[in-house]
Amino acid sequence: MPAFLLDMDGVLYHGDRVLPGARSFIKRIASVPHLFVTNNSAHTPAMVANKLLAMGFKGICQEQILTSAQATAMWLEKEQPGFRYYAVGGEGLQVALDARLIVTNPDTTVDGWCNGEHLVQPGGGALVAPFEAATGHQALVIGKPEPLLFQIAIARLGVNPGDCVMIGDRPDTDIAGAANAGMKTALVRTGRFLPGDSWPEQLPRPDWDTDSLSELTQLLEQAGLLPFT
Repeated sequence: MPAFLLDMDGVLYHGDRVLPGARSFIKRIASVPHLFVTNNSAHTPAMVANKLLAMGFKGICQEQILTSAQATAMWLEKEQPGFRYYAVGGEGLQVALDARLIVTNPDTTVDGWCNGEHLVQPGGGALVAPFEAATGHQALVIGKPEPLLFQIAIARLGVNPGDCVMIGDRPDTDIAGAANAGMKTALVRTGRFLPGDSWPEQLPRPDWDTDSLSELTQLLEQAGLLPFT
C-alpha cells in the first residue's frame, strides 16, 4: 500500500468550497501514511489543520502538514546553524523560523495599504527577483518543484520515493517535482490545470491523469492501491 502526499488548494478545496470526493478520499487513506504539503508559507501547520477540520475533514492534525516555511527552517538548522537571517513573510514563516525581528513595511514615510481587501499580494518570486539582480546570485528555492520539500516529506513518512504517490493539480510544481524526486504522480484537473488543457510537452506526464479526486479514487481502487472501506 503506497503512502500519499497531497497538495490542498485545487485538490481538496477551492477557497472555502470542498471539492467533490475530497472528504471521502481523506477518510479512505486515514490508515496509511500521508502528508499534506504546500508552498504556502503564510500559514502555520496548526492554521492549515484547523482550516481542514473546519471544512469537515476528519482526524487532521498539524503533524500531518508540511509547509515550505517548515522546510526552510529545517534546511537552515541543518546547513547554516547559527546563521543570522532577515525574514520577510507571514506568520507561517515567522513561527517556523522563530524569527526575532520581522518588518512587514520598512518604509518610514509612506502609509501602507492595510485594509487587506481586493489588493494584489505578490508571490515570493516577485520579492526575490530584485535581490537576485542586485547580488548576482540565484536564490535557493525550497518549495515545490525543487526536491528538498519532497525529500523531507518522504523522510518524515519513512518510505521510499517509489512507494509514495503525490496528488496535485499543477503539472509544473506538484507533478514535475515529485516525478523528479522518484515518486509516482497523480494529477487531478480541478485547480490550476483543468479538463481539456494541453499538457506542457517539456514536463513529465503523471502516472494518473484524472478530472477529479473521485475519478482518481476509482483508478487507485482498481490498481489495489487503496485500503478497503
